[in-house]
Amino acid sequence: MELFLCVLKWGLVVGAAALILRLLRPVLDRRYRARWRTWTWLILACALILGPGAERLLAARPVFSTPPVVIQVPQMDVQWQADRDAGVRLRVLPSGAPQSAPASPAAGPGDAAVPRTASAKTLPIKTLFPAVWLAGAALFLLWRLLGTLLFCRRARRWSRQPGEQTRQFYRSACDDLHIQRPPVLLISAPVGSPMMTGLLRPRLYLPSEDWGPQELAFILRHELTHYRRHDLWYKLLILAANAVHWFNPLIHLLSREADTDLELTCDDAVVAGRGREDRQAYSETLLGSLHRQRGLSRAVLSTHFYGGAKIMKERFRNILTQNKRKFGVTALLLALFLTGCAAATLGIRQQAGTEPAPDAEQEPEQDDAAYWKPAALTAEEMADWEERLNSTELNGFVSRMYSDIRYLPLGELFYNHMGDPLTDSERAAYREAWGDDPPGLDISAVTRREAEDFLAEHTGLTLSDFPGGLDAQWNYSQEGDRWYFFHGDTNFTPVTVTGGVRQADSLTLYLEARDGQFSSGLASGELTLIDGKFFSFTTPLYTQVEALARGKMNSAFAWMEEDYGVTFTDRCLTDLWCVASETIGEESYSAWAMTYLLKPEDISKVPLAGAMETFNGWLTQSDGPGDPIAIVSVKDGQVQLREWTDTSVSWERSYTWEEWITAHSHLGMNLSAKLNGWPEVTTEFLPSIAAGNEEWCTGWETTAERYLQQKGRTPEDGGLTVEKTFRPGYDGDQSLLIRALCTEGEYLLLLNQLEYRYGDNGQSSVTFWQVLGEVPAEDAPTVS
Repeated sequence: MELFLCVLKWGLVVGAAALILRLLRPVLDRRYRARWRTWTWLILACALILGPGAERLLAARPVFSTPPVVIQVPQMDVQWQADRDAGVRLRVLPSGAPQSAPASPAAGPGDAAVPRTASAKTLPIKTLFPAVWLAGAALFLLWRLLGTLLFCRRARRWSRQPGEQTRQFYRSACDDLHIQRPPVLLISAPVGSPMMTGLLRPRLYLPSEDWGPQELAFILRHELTHYRRHDLWYKLLILAANAVHWFNPLIHLLSREADTDLELTCDDAVVAGRGREDRQAYSETLLGSLHRQRGLSRAVLSTHFYGGAKIMKERFRNILTQNKRKFGVTALLLALFLTGCAAATLGIRQQAGTEPAPDAEQEPEQDDAAYWKPAALTAEEMADWEERLNSTELNGFVSRMYSDIRYLPLGELFYNHMGDPLTDSERAAYREAWGDDPPGLDISAVTRREAEDFLAEHTGLTLSDFPGGLDAQWNYSQEGDRWYFFHGDTNFTPVTVTGGVRQADSLTLYLEARDGQFSSGLASGELTLIDGKFFSFTTPLYTQVEALARGKMNSAFAWMEEDYGVTFTDRCLTDLWCVASETIGEESYSAWAMTYLLKPEDISKVPLAGAMETFNGWLTQSDGPGDPIAIVSVKDGQVQLREWTDTSVSWERSYTWEEWITAHSHLGMNLSAKLNGWPEVTTEFLPSIAAGNEEWCTGWETTAERYLQQKGRTPEDGGLTVEKTFRPGYDGDQSLLIRALCTEGEYLLLLNQLEYRYGDNGQSSVTFWQVLGEVPAEDAPTVS
């Protein structure tokens, strides 16, 4: 906490100095060049980084005197209560105050009669604030550096070597500035603006070569000036200071001022000794590239800069000013002296003597530390939880995966265990009401009271907290206030508890499916309970796929809302499962199917089309060739959506998911349905194959060679190799991924061998190969 208070103090002092210098800029600029301020910002940034640590070391020595002005920070505790309805509520209390739990919100007329409880937890500010500060600094720095890294990778990927004329201009500019080891010059359209990147391996990027000789000379001299002065290292130091003081808006001001002055001093160096015409031409060069510099703010460790119209006007005014101005040594020393005096005068300390002595009602500090420390479950605890989760009462909580308990469909939760067997009269009433009582099938039934009691006990929620409730899947009868659902199977999922961790009020259980996989298609997952209530059952991959699926669901049928004025009052994701998974090179792919229901406010406005159906006023998601399928890839722990497709891939286009994921999702091939490839299947072609006139299409090599030849390509001898052999599909078809080396380049082809039946009653059949897609090999990612 003491270190954080030192950081806070230095941020206030240096931030105040930055604000004063910003306010005095118009006055000082008339007498001094901007160069003195760049040194001021550099020294102040060092003070922001090193000052807090140095002060902490000096404070431990007796010779260090107490500052005359000391701000006392009281010792406080933060108390919070996590409540699913009201969210997270915080209270700041004096350290040692009674830690009573906040009262639950008053129940409204529509709430369940079962009371909901939530325990209040406390944490000292001296622990909370430093943790938040360090986490914020790390995230700030990571975000800025990651943005620069991604931008540089994109610029490098699409870069090329400059032309000879541009290289000559570049060599001449380097000679003029006496640069013996210049940075690499590249042309890259994505950069949009001339810039320098790379601390250890600097590169100078130009967006194009369509510059005039004078413009190109100005641009190269400007960027090489940045390089010669090591301005990227300067920006890194400013960024580090900004990260340490990420919460302080005055330090963000200092960072912007430093960037501005860096450009002003660079402009001064470029136009030094030049006349009015050259300065005017340089200003026009800057003006011509203004529109290109927008959208590059994430590349902080580069020399691109655009501070808005006001800053650019200041740069133009600075460039066109020819009167001589001083360096500003006096202003520099005075600013640093006053800042040092302010730092020595001000101190921030935490009040002493406010913490009460421990008593019988207050837990000792070591118990509090043990409370927050993760602890593994014992073998007995794991066995107990395994028995409970394999009971019909609680097994519904692992019947589906969910990142939030509210996303668990209640129809699945109550599927196996709720309600008593129906009497003959109840079954007859059910048959009369809905007419769908197949003989021999069980009927689950649950009353509102039973459902509310069960949810209150195990989740702390009510029926209204779950999208869709029970209405989305079960039939409701006002008589008895009860829901019904008939079924002939069970969704019971036997589980094994392989481990568990308890931390504070959170309990995480690591589960594996005894039957090989859960309904999600995954073999394992993490079940989390908070305050004894079920909270989530998921994996990192499932959580991200679920977010994609919910986004797809929320945007579904937008055309109905726009064209027909349909308003949807509720949406329910009823299922999400992995239908296939493949590992290709360093990436793992998975295809996820989803089903969902939407409830229109007025069902009569819905234009039912395609495979759409309704149930109890709910609309199914099918409005096209099949259910939606999300294909995602995972590489280095990062999940990326590759495409949205649908189940027609396997139904109508006849691809296996291995073929589709490899060829279409991974390699980017444009694939049509099987039988629509090359050669084209016609009524004349099939009998010709049967008669032995088309021998070439019965082998994959000759088929590939004929295809390449009709495309105007010449395969080299031995240039056809099998890159991947796919598992046969449901109909026994065989597919191959072929690498074809031609004199015109290298290509990847997807070939499929199939048996096609034709004629009356399908009595005739032929077997042949087709080319279904291709991509240039140099543009394709690796497969093996």
